Amino acid sequence: RGSLDTKTMRALLTLLCALLLFLLATLVVASDHAEETLSTTDEALAVGDCKTNCTLPEFEWPFGAPHQVKPYSETLAKRLVLFAAATYCDTPTLHAWTCKACLLAAPTSSFERLFVVSRPYSTAVVDYKVTLFIGADHANAQLIVAFEGSEYIMQALIEAFEALLPTTPVGAYIPQAPKAGVARFYWDAFADFYHGTAMVEKLIAAQAQYPAYEVIFVGHSLGGSL
Repeated sequence: RGSLDTKTMRALLTLLCALLLFLLATLVVASDHAEETLSTTDEALAVGDCKTNCTLPEFEWPFGAPHQVKPYSETLAKRLVLFAAATYCDTPTLHAWTCKACLLAAPTSSFERLFVVSRPYSTAVVDYKVTLFIGADHANAQLIVAFEGSEYIMQALIEAFEALLPTTPVGAYIPQAPKAGVARFYWDAFADFYHGTAMVEKLIAAQAQYPAYEVIFVGHSLGGSL
C-alpha cells in the first residue's frame, strides 16, 4: 500500500526521459546560437543561408488590399478548422482528398487540389514534417491555403524554447512596426517554404486562374503562425 504501480512508474520514467531529451535539445540549440550576436540588424537578413538569415524577395501582393478586417463568422471558422485538420492527413489521401477531415471540409467533387507539398525537418530529439496545400473551394468561391501545425510534444517544446531566443527582425517588411521580430522557429519554417517550394508561384497562379475567389489562409498552432 502506498507504493507506485508499474504503469505509474513507467509514466514517470517516460516523463523524466522526455525532460532529459528536452534539456539536451536546449543545449544543442543554445550552442548553435552561442556565437550569434544579439544585435542582429535588418540588413543582416540579406546575408547568410536560409537557416539563419533569410530575406524574402520583393513581390507585389496580388490578393487585394491587405489588413482587411471582416466580421467574425462562427460558421466560417467551423468550416475552416476542417481544412486545418486536413493538413494532418497523410500525403496520398490529401492528394486524393479522401481522408475524413478532407471530406468534412469539402466534397471531393467541388474542391480542386492545386498544390500539395510536405517539408521534412530533423532535430536532435524529434523528426517531423509540415504540410501545405493550396486548393480551390468552388462551392464557396475561395482559395484555401492551409499549413499543418505542430504534431509532437517535443516539437512544441522546441518551439517554446526558441521563442525565448533573440527574434529575427522583420521590421524592414512592416513599416508600421520597425522593431518587429519573429521567433526563429517560425521564421525558419516560413523561409524554408518560401525559398524551398513553389508556394508563392502556385498561389499567384491560382489567384490568376480564379481572380474572383477570396484567398483564405488557415492553420493550427505552428500552421497558424505560418
